[in-house]
Amino acid sequence: MLDADTCRRFEKLLRNRLREIRETLSGATQRTPAVELETMGTGSMTLEEGFRQRAMASGLRELLDNDRRKVEAALDRIAAGSYGRCCACDIGISLDRLCSDPATPFCAECYEDVRLRRA
Repeated sequence: MLDADTCRRFEKLLRNRLREIRETLSGATQRTPAVELETMGTGSMTLEEGFRQRAMASGLRELLDNDRRKVEAALDRIAAGSYGRCCACDIGISLDRLCSDPATPFCAECYEDVRLRRA
């Protein structure tokens, strides 16, 4: 089990990460290029490039949104007092693993099991 000081440090780190994600999501939404047919061919962007940029922006938003949900879930676990314990087997997650991914819900062994099942 993690001590209170360690939990507070991870909570601060996770809250900062959540703020960064929300700011990036807000900016990504505002900067998503519109694909306008009337300007294609006259400007510097082809229709294909416009669609490619929209697809990349959409993919980035999806990744950030997934990351946001993962961080919010970690903050919920902190509030519930279960942060640092694997959501699958309830064994403590190593400090090294939490330092590399503070939002991880799984110990290394259970993560591998989940990853292999999804593959």
